[in-house]
Amino acid sequence: MAATPTYQGRSVPEEGQLQGEQRYGITKVTRIRLFGRWFPSGFWRDVMAAISEITDNQLVSVRSFRTPRGVILTDIDIAGELSADKIRKLEDGVIKAMESNDVNVRRFLKIEIRERPASLFVSQD
Repeated sequence: MAATPTYQGRSVPEEGQLQGEQRYGITKVTRIRLFGRWFPSGFWRDVMAAISEITDNQLVSVRSFRTPRGVILTDIDIAGELSADKIRKLEDGVIKAMESNDVNVRRFLKIEIRERPASLFVSQD
């Protein structure tokens, strides 16, 4: 059997090993977590405008995934650790974007600071 990199028992595609956080040296991310996958385009426009206004053009990653219980979540990761003041402004910006685009505000879960995501730590077993 070939020694392919795995994460949680599944093989990792070659192109995913040195992208994003590893290539840019990002060790912490500020994560916005939302319920669901599909949002109106105006919501994304307003959220990205709020992020770029607050973060001085930092790198941003958006991904949707299904939890083991079948719940679909969307994470918006911003490179680096934001201050508490910037997090409050960002939270206000996300809620304002939701209200102005008829997105239920209860779909906004939280904003948190995370160490580099665990999915980047690839075992060689």
